[in-house]
Amino acid sequence: MFGFNRKKKILKDSNWRKLEKEIESHKVLDGYTVKTQKSSRRTRERPDVFGINPKNNRDRIIVDAKCVKEVTSSHINQVKGYKKTFFAKKGVIVASSDSKITNQTRREAKDANIKIVRGKTKRKKNFLGF
Repeated sequence: MFGFNRKKKILKDSNWRKLEKEIESHKVLDGYTVKTQKSSRRTRERPDVFGINPKNNRDRIIVDAKCVKEVTSSHINQVKGYKKTFFAKKGVIVASSDSKITNQTRREAKDANIKIVRGKTKRKKNFLGF
């Protein structure tokens, strides 16, 4: 019980990692200096990608990769929290190519100034097809 690391680690060849690597070179980040997995000193939150415009330090962007079955409002709330912590103006969620995104979720994201785009990576499905 004591001394064992109970954290689940993400595999290096997982689809989420592939999606994260894909967003580092995404066109949404053109003109930004990019840092991956930047951690906040105050809250210890860590978005997937954080970018700062070198010409204007107040122009910041948060990008989060989601390799899930459906993008929900909890994912949008997570990016809202990242935006608040890092004082970012823009937020982007890059979802896997086969993730479901409802119209209500898109409206919530638009109201929060968060853009939802699809990546090229598909999410991994189990042997039952779910």
